[in-house]
Amino acid sequence: MTPFGRYKFLRMPYEISTGSEVFQRCMEQLFAEQPCEIVVDDILIWGSSVEEHGKRLKCILDRARAINLQLNPTKCRFRVSEVPYVGHLLTDKGVKPDPEKTKTIHQMPVPEDKPALQRFLGMTNYLSKFIYRYSEITSPLRQLLRQDADWCWTEQHAAAVDTLKAHLTSPPVLQYFDVHKPVILSADASQHGLGAVCLQDDRPVAFTSRALTETEARYAQIEKRLLGLVFACMKFHVYIYGRPVTVETDHQPLITILRKPLHTASARMMRKLQRYHLIVVYKRGRELYVADALSRAHLPTTENPGAVEDYDVIALDEVLSSRRIEELKQSTQADATCQRLAGTILNGWPDSFKEIPHDIRPFYAMRDELTVDDGLILHGQRYVIPHSLQKYYLTRLHQGHPGIESTKRRVRETMFWPTV
Repeated sequence: MTPFGRYKFLRMPYEISTGSEVFQRCMEQLFAEQPCEIVVDDILIWGSSVEEHGKRLKCILDRARAINLQLNPTKCRFRVSEVPYVGHLLTDKGVKPDPEKTKTIHQMPVPEDKPALQRFLGMTNYLSKFIYRYSEITSPLRQLLRQDADWCWTEQHAAAVDTLKAHLTSPPVLQYFDVHKPVILSADASQHGLGAVCLQDDRPVAFTSRALTETEARYAQIEKRLLGLVFACMKFHVYIYGRPVTVETDHQPLITILRKPLHTASARMMRKLQRYHLIVVYKRGRELYVADALSRAHLPTTENPGAVEDYDVIALDEVLSSRRIEELKQSTQADATCQRLAGTILNGWPDSFKEIPHDIRPFYAMRDELTVDDGLILHGQRYVIPHSLQKYYLTRLHQGHPGIESTKRRVRETMFWPTV
């Protein structure tokens, strides 16, 4: 029996025909041991003609009846001309891209100014070696970017954009996923959206983007970048789960964060990444063409593929009562240093240490571990305590006289300030 109890999960390459001897041997081997329930996902039966399809279907149904394999009738579809499967659309005319993974490009907003057009052309130029007559197609768009040209969008420009979108979402630019080739995820986050692309051989396998929710838009910049990475992993889960994956990011601190212990980073993000084998590499922002363009010209939806999942996260509210939490929030908002720190976390740290206000410089060394959540500042999973409450909490934790070192240890487990 497996660790799942009375359930066994059958996983086979999708190219194995369910009517073949290989499939039947797998079934027989599965039930050779102690009887158990089996969960099979997606049995696909195909035929080049109605007669061949019917013959294979009967074979599978007879075999399922013989081994008491139950099928869910509400999920069974018979004699269809196309079916989505593993990012593909299998049709009677061949394999096509699944519209779900290309709608991000098809529904991308039309550029409304020169910066937006530059981002769009930067993305298409990255893939230009796969686009036939690329220079000819983009000629009217490049004329709009001339310094002496006024912005005047015409049907000619719209047709060029539509042509480029069609190239980006069809072979040879868009390629089918190959389980034997390495995978690269490119993810980015802008002020209002997330964008990502799954690549193989420098060609896209699937695109995705979405808008940030009202809550996510208030995240610190470092958390937005991390959220973009989480979004990409969740959206492309079927391609990357159970294998090493290279992830490109233009945010250098992310590489440092992902190498640190789990408890030092944002719990609401990091725990979702623990299931994946990620190799995060830095790539300059001006070279992250596709993901950057998608994050800025994102789809209006805020749908999050990982929102329905549940994770065990340490609840900091269990450390302090609700009254103390509210007191801490009010003191944080009244503390000038904490407010400067919160603003810097949300808006991003300056590039130069000299530009940082003196009162928050002690936090610079752990800047990648600081987040703002509902008016409170957190260092990893510990509260940042404003100066007005530090003495009070030390006194409370020292009750019972556990000793200096023991008191410090208790403080460091639940709260933080630079000198503790």
